Amino acid sequence: MSAGPEFWPSALKMLVALALVLGGLLAALSLLRRRARRGPAGASAGLLRVAASLALGVKHRVVLLEAPGCALVVGVSPERVSLLARLDSPEDLERIRARTPEEAVSFFDHLSRITAAWKGERA
Repeated sequence: MSAGPEFWPSALKMLVALALVLGGLLAALSLLRRRARRGPAGASAGLLRVAASLALGVKHRVVLLEAPGCALVVGVSPERVSLLARLDSPEDLERIRARTPEEAVSFFDHLSRITAAWKGERA
C-alpha cells in the first residue's frame, strides 16, 4: 500500500494550518505577558501602594492604601470595595511610610521554625 498523490498536499496543508494556529497562540501569549508586566492602571505611575492588608475571612479583607497626600482604609469583599476611613494628617502618613513589618518572616525562617518543631527543638 503506497501513499497516493493526494497524501502530500493534504499533509502540507495540515502542517501549514498547525503552524498558523501555534503562531497565533504564541503571539497571544506574548501580548498577554507584555500586558501583565505593565500591571494595573495607575500602578506604573506609582499613584497607589498597598501599605498593609489584613484578611478578615475567606473573601473579606481590610486594606491600607497609600495615595499621594493621604492614606485610605478600604474594605474589600467579592461584591464591593468600601471606603472605611481616610487618613490625611501628616503624622499618620509619616507613620505609614516609616512602618517596617515587625512580624515579617521570610519563608526560609518560617520553614526552619516548623521543621525544628517537628524535630522537637525550639526555634
